[in-house]
Amino acid sequence: MHKLNRILLTGLVVAGLTACSDRLDVTNQQSADAARALARATDVEALIGGAFNTHFQAIWSTSSLEPAMECLGMENYSNLANFGMATRCATPRGPIPNGLNNPSATETYFDYLRLHRAARQAALGLYSVNQTSFTFLPADTARTNRAKAFANFAIGVALGQLAMAYDSGVAVDEDDDPSESSPPLPFVGYDSLARYAVARLDSALKYSANQGTNTIPTGWLVTPSALTVAQFRGLIRGYAARISSGVARTPAERGTGAGSLVNWTRVQADADSFIAAFPTDFTEVMDGNNWFVAWAHSQMYASNSANWHQIWGLVAGMSDSSQGYSAWLATAPDVRAPYTVLSPDLRWPQGATRATQQADARANNLQYIENRASGNDWFGDPSGNSQYRHRRWFLVRTAGGIGNYTPMVTAEMNLLAAEAFYRQGNFAQAAVRIDRSRVTRAGLPAVVGSASVDGVSPVPGGTGCVPKIPAAPNYTSAVCGTLWEALKYEKRMETAFTVWGAWWFDGRGWGDLAAGTALSYPVPYQEMFVRERVGYPLGGFGLPTGAPAGTYGW
Repeated sequence: MHKLNRILLTGLVVAGLTACSDRLDVTNQQSADAARALARATDVEALIGGAFNTHFQAIWSTSSLEPAMECLGMENYSNLANFGMATRCATPRGPIPNGLNNPSATETYFDYLRLHRAARQAALGLYSVNQTSFTFLPADTARTNRAKAFANFAIGVALGQLAMAYDSGVAVDEDDDPSESSPPLPFVGYDSLARYAVARLDSALKYSANQGTNTIPTGWLVTPSALTVAQFRGLIRGYAARISSGVARTPAERGTGAGSLVNWTRVQADADSFIAAFPTDFTEVMDGNNWFVAWAHSQMYASNSANWHQIWGLVAGMSDSSQGYSAWLATAPDVRAPYTVLSPDLRWPQGATRATQQADARANNLQYIENRASGNDWFGDPSGNSQYRHRRWFLVRTAGGIGNYTPMVTAEMNLLAAEAFYRQGNFAQAAVRIDRSRVTRAGLPAVVGSASVDGVSPVPGGTGCVPKIPAAPNYTSAVCGTLWEALKYEKRMETAFTVWGAWWFDGRGWGDLAAGTALSYPVPYQEMFVRERVGYPLGGFGLPTGAPAGTYGW
């Protein structure tokens, strides 16, 4: 990284390890802090063990990219200027700039800096562990291997997710000299950076195979209980599956042809490894303070929640079993009005009227969507407005941000495996995986055994089918989706407000984004200026760096 970031990454990490009980007794040892703070093997282990939290705080802060990425992927609609939401939600899509003091400069830099910082934190610890003089007292080779495994895991997760969001980054390495006098490491394109990250995850698997019975302490991931070695290995492979598939910017890169970046055979195997380890989701315990998903648990319900958060009308209609979506699509876009979606999907509120849907507030996390209070309606883009908002994590909100959160759900991995099977032509097995949420969670008719398993016929349900999609070429009416659309619908429903950037990452690889949507964030201007490079905007309607018109004519 550039020299400024090298200082920040080293200094701020070490600052987190040092404390003082009496300010009058402090000796200024700025240049010696790293050596002093990492003098003991347990100090090094603590540094490595905190690296995942550094990454977690990067992606789930209210200053992170998450609110804006939700707009890019049509996971959320808001016309507020906060966190770049109005800019990124607006249609036609504009470019993401990285010139000096651009409107979303804070958010663009936030994740870029902190994800690199998380990787640097783990790399500093790994450098110490790799020294011949490093040892625990008493000597414990298995414990040392656990430290190496977790450090590689943290590097892979941080840089892999950075590669998913930005067009380039830096391949942080434990042997890189982080001193001010060393030259900055070169930029690495997102595809190469993702391969590097997955290789780090593979190294984590290698070392975890020799960590004996050493579990992953609850404090490293804030899990309800320590992770067994098998669970840790399953989590490593879950991140490998997510990064390997999610890094693709286009349908060609996510496909199976010559231009593909994805090894779908491996994705399916990695996803199934996670499922075996976590048959009911990977769960972390939010404490409302240090571990806290500020956006999903708090901010999107702030003030008049509708102006922060609502389900896009374009997306809400996909769940409608009535003719309401067709009528809405047939209406001129500038005068479309929100309507009551009637859906057999049990994750949506049930009832024939808005009032009955508002009364449907099941006290469990299987109802993902609610029809908000009528007095909270807030109108912006007519294609963005709806009566609905997400409520899956609302109970955690009412508890002050304290409760369980699932940053990697088993359904995500089932549906990644389904996509792998689908892309390899095994539609029957893809249908089995789709039904694991479609039937069990949503209560929708099974696709297994239906005509839709041919990949061409519509999903079962007749005129009340779910999902519905805008019909090409005019997109002024809705038709029943195919098996492929059922897969995508399930993935959206199960990852909404759970997986960082999920709908944007999937949407660009599926070819579903609104025309002009940026496919990557550019490197922040702060990094560009230090390297004496000029800015370059990405995305924008009608510009070559924006997505073409997608599947649904948006």
